[in-house]
Amino acid sequence: MYRIRGADQQEYGPVTAEVLVQWIAERRLNSTTLVCVDGTSDWKPLADFPEFAPALAAQDTGGNLLIPGGVGHGGGNPTGTSGGEGGRDAALAMVNAPALALMIMGGLGVLWLIGSLLIQAISGGGAMTFPPEMDENMRQQMEALQEAIEKYTPLMSVVGFIVFGLAAYAGYLLRYLRNYMLATVATILVMIPCFSGCPICCFSIPLGIWILIVINKPEVRPYFT
Repeated sequence: MYRIRGADQQEYGPVTAEVLVQWIAERRLNSTTLVCVDGTSDWKPLADFPEFAPALAAQDTGGNLLIPGGVGHGGGNPTGTSGGEGGRDAALAMVNAPALALMIMGGLGVLWLIGSLLIQAISGGGAMTFPPEMDENMRQQMEALQEAIEKYTPLMSVVGFIVFGLAAYAGYLLRYLRNYMLATVATILVMIPCFSGCPICCFSIPLGIWILIVINKPEVRPYFT
């Protein structure tokens, strides 16, 4: 396994030797790209690794590299290149299902909040009733809890609409590998039970973990713009 240092001075990986060979063939790496074996801190140019010499020798010398260690700059896509559409197409295919899942979670969250508000409006709220034999201290605690819920429910509803709307929008952008940070933040937010609520958090947590794993794969993360 290897790690590479991009033109933005950030580290990417670890990735396998096979992935590096593919990136060399797609002109996303060149002989001056800094590489180190995972688990070490000995950074060396890619040309110093004999196992990649055949791939470097076969690499076309023409064109402009938008790569780690190359000329130019990747604009947030540190291993991207105008000639690496094959790799980007594969990354787009990998994020298609997670993007759809994030949009569905956002949409279901909005619908759940709307349904909750409608039920509350139809029922008219009203004071909580307690059995006559309930202890007075317990009654006071329950009444205080009801007041707190009534006080903060509107605020939480507004925050919930923002979170779920953000998740749906982030899922839409994720389909095109745009805005990695927004996709990450929105996914984490919909996994928090106080936002998603019991009917949604039962599947938002495992789906959220899956989305985060996919978008952080070395075959996907570098292609975000």
